[in-house]
Amino acid sequence: METQEPIPLPGGRQFAATHSVSRTFGGMTSALLRRSRAFDRLADTPVDVVTFTWQPDQPEVEEHLRAQGLLSDRVRLRNAWNEMAGLEDVPTGLTHTREAALGGFEPLGVEFELHPGLRRRLNEEGRVLQTDVLRPDGSLALSDRRDPRTRGTLGGRSIVLCDADGEPSAGWTGAYGFYRAWLDHVVAGEEATFIVDGKRVVPIFTGWDTPHANLVHLVHASHLVAGARRPFDKVMSTRSSALTTVTAWDGFVVLSSRQRDDMDALLDVGDRVDVVPNATQLPADDVDDLARDDRVPTEGVAVGGLHPRKRHRDAIAAVGTLRDAGRVVTLDIFGKGELEEPLAEQIAGAGLSEQVRLLGFDRAAVDRFATASFFTLTSTAEGFPLVMAEGMSRGCIPVAYDIPYGPADIVEDGVSGFLVPDGDVAALAAAIEKVVTMPSDERAAMRRAAVTSSQRFADVPVTAQWAAVFETARSRRLARGPKIDVTVLDHVLTRGADRIRAEVSFTVSGARRGADVRAAVQVRGTNRSVLLRAGGPVQRRRLSRTRRTTVELTGPAVAWVPGGWPLEAVLEVEADGRITHVPLGAVTAD
Repeated sequence: METQEPIPLPGGRQFAATHSVSRTFGGMTSALLRRSRAFDRLADTPVDVVTFTWQPDQPEVEEHLRAQGLLSDRVRLRNAWNEMAGLEDVPTGLTHTREAALGGFEPLGVEFELHPGLRRRLNEEGRVLQTDVLRPDGSLALSDRRDPRTRGTLGGRSIVLCDADGEPSAGWTGAYGFYRAWLDHVVAGEEATFIVDGKRVVPIFTGWDTPHANLVHLVHASHLVAGARRPFDKVMSTRSSALTTVTAWDGFVVLSSRQRDDMDALLDVGDRVDVVPNATQLPADDVDDLARDDRVPTEGVAVGGLHPRKRHRDAIAAVGTLRDAGRVVTLDIFGKGELEEPLAEQIAGAGLSEQVRLLGFDRAAVDRFATASFFTLTSTAEGFPLVMAEGMSRGCIPVAYDIPYGPADIVEDGVSGFLVPDGDVAALAAAIEKVVTMPSDERAAMRRAAVTSSQRFADVPVTAQWAAVFETARSRRLARGPKIDVTVLDHVLTRGADRIRAEVSFTVSGARRGADVRAAVQVRGTNRSVLLRAGGPVQRRRLSRTRRTTVELTGPAVAWVPGGWPLEAVLEVEADGRITHVPLGAVTAD
């Protein structure tokens, strides 16, 4: 068998970042772990998965995942709290420390012991006020206090790392500073690349100014709210930290071309956003075997958690619609979730108990794609539904809602599967009926097209795409100039029914002589659901330090925003890759 040559990954040591990794997890963590194993196997590169949520059982979790084959030999889990508390000797030169944190140092006595090595103090409502971690010898390793201002009342933060004698050695007044100090300690001055997968840890990295690390953010799901009218509509508030800093990252990645195009329409980010899909395990079977139409045409499957956004109720309703029309099909649904009982009631109430089965969570559910004729995807939104690539690679025909994002990037409607209007149960039923009733040779051709299309989601091509992203990210980091300061001299902000205009005069200091200065204006809703951005030309008179830009957002980009919603503007200035944001204030109506 021919050996795959290692795929070179530029950017030094490799890291993946998320808030936590547990024994059970969803699609994002699954994709993160698969990508990390691929880097180990195909690029001969170890990967450290760094996490930030307090997780004392992480060693047991890592052992469990390794036994399941989800961690390869050179992919390991690392946790900020566990590692900092595990330091026997506190290193000198820890970053982001604050002397004020030591003033809140009050170690807990043995009466607060939760179990050996851990002491905890709670308030009357059961909320954690303080956690102390002890070493095996009984000395205090770390104290995290959340009421340093007034004992018993949540407010402020005092995180203190102790020396071998349990005496305070270094402190931080916030978790982000503590996390960044750990990251600096982990990187230790070497070149490194971080793929930031978890949206909850984005603020840690957007505020981490490091000369050594290439920082790449991967958006795993839609940036728009469920049911949004693409490309202009409300954004997910949980994505605001990432979306307001797109141009500040060394790399910014989404999973589909449509999402990249929509993000560019909304935020005017041009080539700053790359597309790299998630990879999936492709079967080793021959394409001819997978494309054979020797399956029962009426057997369908759906794989996904029993949660509201998966909308399995629509697939069940479509089966009922077909039954009422005299067409009997079956649907096996794999997944667990809070809607298990309501879905069971829907099935029973519709008299579909012999046609629709809820089979629970099963890691081997993917194997069912190799025998089922079709599968449904009825989610409200996705980033890149791995289940589609998994199903198509096994010759199972997809019948999917055309949602943001993923299905239209994966399925060629009528060729490798069917796309139907979002939320249209009648159209979903009609597409399933097409699969069931089309001639066998046409169905076989569709299976072949599905299998062929899925090959682009194999580990090798996806890892090669990551290598290209890292090369660009590294180039951006190395070209980055010194920090800059921006002073706004004056500005005028106006707002009409379908127009927002900003005129801003400003100065830039700290930039290299002759630096290319660019400007843009972000318009943000105070509730974080509105985010628009557009760049404008920067003009500067000869021999003057003052620069001026005029930015206009017009048409559909603005018209959808209700007139009564409060908006604020932010000036974004870039000089040689350095980004600074300056608030401009409220955007008022004309």
